[in-house]
Amino acid sequence: MLKTALVGYGKMGRLIDSMADDFDVQIVTRFEIDDPVRDDEQTRKRLEGVSVLLDFSVAGAVVKTVEACMAMRKNLVVGTTGWDHSMKTIREQVEKSTCGLVYASNFSLGIQLFFKIAHYSAAIMNRFQEYDVYLEEAHHRMKKDAPSGTAITLKRLMSEYYPPEKLPVSSIRAGYIPGTHSVSFDGPPDSLRLEHRARNREGFARGALLAARWIQGRRGYYHFSDVVDKILE
Repeated sequence: MLKTALVGYGKMGRLIDSMADDFDVQIVTRFEIDDPVRDDEQTRKRLEGVSVLLDFSVAGAVVKTVEACMAMRKNLVVGTTGWDHSMKTIREQVEKSTCGLVYASNFSLGIQLFFKIAHYSAAIMNRFQEYDVYLEEAHHRMKKDAPSGTAITLKRLMSEYYPPEKLPVSSIRAGYIPGTHSVSFDGPPDSLRLEHRARNREGFARGALLAARWIQGRRGYYHFSDVVDKILE
C-alpha cells in the first residue's frame, strides 16, 4: 500500500481521503493552513514511511511546501492552482533534486482529452481568419483564482496557433458549479463550441490518486498529461 499525506483538507482533500482505499493508498497524516509542511524534526517524524504528498491547498503555500518536500526527499502531486508566477522556479528546483512532482490544473482524465481536442481544433481553425475564438470557464462561488488554472492551460496550448491577445477568457464564479470549460469558434456562417463539464469532483480525485501511484519512486517534473500519455503507451 502506498503511504501518502494530504496537504490541504478542504473539499478535494476530504474526497481524496474517502477514495484512497480504492487505489490502495493510505493517508498517513494531514496538513492544513494553520499546520503547514515544514522541513523540521516533527514533520519528518509525521512523514516517516510516506512516499508522496498530495497538495490541494492554497496558492500562497505551494512554494514553501515544495521546498520542504524537496529537502525531505518526498515526491509531490500538486493540484493547487494560482501559483503560475512561481512555476518556472519550482520546476528548476525539482529537476535539480532527486524528487518527483506531478502538477495539473485539473486532474480529470476527461479534461486531458479535452485539452488534446482543443489543441487540434486550434490547429485547424486558425486557418480561417473569419472565425473568432474565445474561452469561457465557470466555477463555484468559493473558487478564488480567475481565470481558472485549467483555462490558463487551455490558452497556453492554443497559443501555439493563436497570439495570446486573440484568446480572450471569460470567468464566472457563482453557485456550486464543479467546473465547466468551453472553447468557441464564432464566424459569420456558424459557430462551433467545444465543452467539458465536470459533474462532480470525483474525477479530479481519481486522477490525483492515479498520479500519486505513478510518481512513486520517479524523479523529475511532470504534467498530468505526461502521466496519462505514459499509461496509454
